[in-house]
Amino acid sequence: MVGCGGYYLHQDTYTAGMTWGLVHRDFQGRGIGKQLLLYRISMIRKISPHCTIKLDTSQHSAPFFGKRGFAVTHITPDFYGPGLDRYDMALKA
Repeated sequence: MVGCGGYYLHQDTYTAGMTWGLVHRDFQGRGIGKQLLLYRISMIRKISPHCTIKLDTSQHSAPFFGKRGFAVTHITPDFYGPGLDRYDMALKA
């Protein structure tokens, strides 16, 4: 296995969330993470086409999601530890 990722749906609030999207370090930079993210987005859109997809990540991964249309909605400094900020991001339908 070189990567994994999940998602969940909140049907009552019309939102979905991304969980544990990661690719083994030896396989990063080959487009696997991008394909995994696009697959999860497509699966969410099949079930709930108009929902907003939310996720949280660090400042190190936020640019990856920004390139795919996710916008920063909130930043919490040092959330994950000293110098490791939490970036809340959302992708609207």
